[in-house]
Amino acid sequence: MQSGQVPIWVPIVVGIIGLAGVIAGQLINARREDIRWKREKEREDLRWQREVEKDQKAQEHDFDKYWLDRKTDIYVNLLQASDA
Repeated sequence: MQSGQVPIWVPIVVGIIGLAGVIAGQLINARREDIRWKREKEREDLRWQREVEKDQKAQEHDFDKYWLDRKTDIYVNLLQASDA
């Protein structure tokens, strides 16, 4: 072996280390992306649940208002009938 040559195992080991680094980087990025998607999904589910609760409260309020108006109309008609 001449003094200026590199043994064959050195580039093979460097290539394996490089490949392992790329694979590890991809795995880490995929895990971070999965965690981000999960967090985003939870946030969206919470937003959706709050929206449903808000709609239910608005419907209950509208229902109560409707019946309050109906009761008022009935009492007014009853008073008018009793006065006449």
